[in-house]
Amino acid sequence: MSLKTQTLLASELSLAETLGVDPDPTHRKRLKALEIASAQIRGITRQHFDLVTADQIDLRGSWADEIRLPQRPVLDVSEIQVRWQGSQVFDVLSSSAYTWDRAGRLRGVCSIWGGPGGTVRPTYDHGFAEIPEDIEAVCLAMARRWLQNPGAVASETLVDYSVTYGPIGLTEDEAKTLEDYRRWP
Repeated sequence: MSLKTQTLLASELSLAETLGVDPDPTHRKRLKALEIASAQIRGITRQHFDLVTADQIDLRGSWADEIRLPQRPVLDVSEIQVRWQGSQVFDVLSSSAYTWDRAGRLRGVCSIWGGPGGTVRPTYDHGFAEIPEDIEAVCLAMARRWLQNPGAVASETLVDYSVTYGPIGLTEDEAKTLEDYRRWP
């Protein structure tokens, strides 16, 4: 899923309300600020957030009892195929051979994940129908900071002119908020 097909994590209307200005969905700087903030949040958390159905991904096999799906929350796992170590053929697992949870953990009733040389190919639904409010709040705060200080100037001196640039990134509270959404390592 490319950034261009992903939704913004906050709306221009919400940003306008935060800034105390009239909404203007064609305002290029506001939209750019929301795009930048959305991309940074996705990069930090490594999560898409958008609702995705029937997503399929190849994961490295394992002898462990559990493997983890990369995107959360997991809403459904419709099928899991496993290519066992040394095989070229994928087998479809019976749904009774595994369990899953919203946090993205797939647990097998035994070591069914194909071994370290195998491949696990789940088909699953994940993401949010509506972006969580705390993610929207972080996005709006980041976009507001970017709009108010696009050059990231932290300090400026007039005599002999000096300028210091600082990060526009996250506050400590925002970083804590995003940590709860961060993808498994």
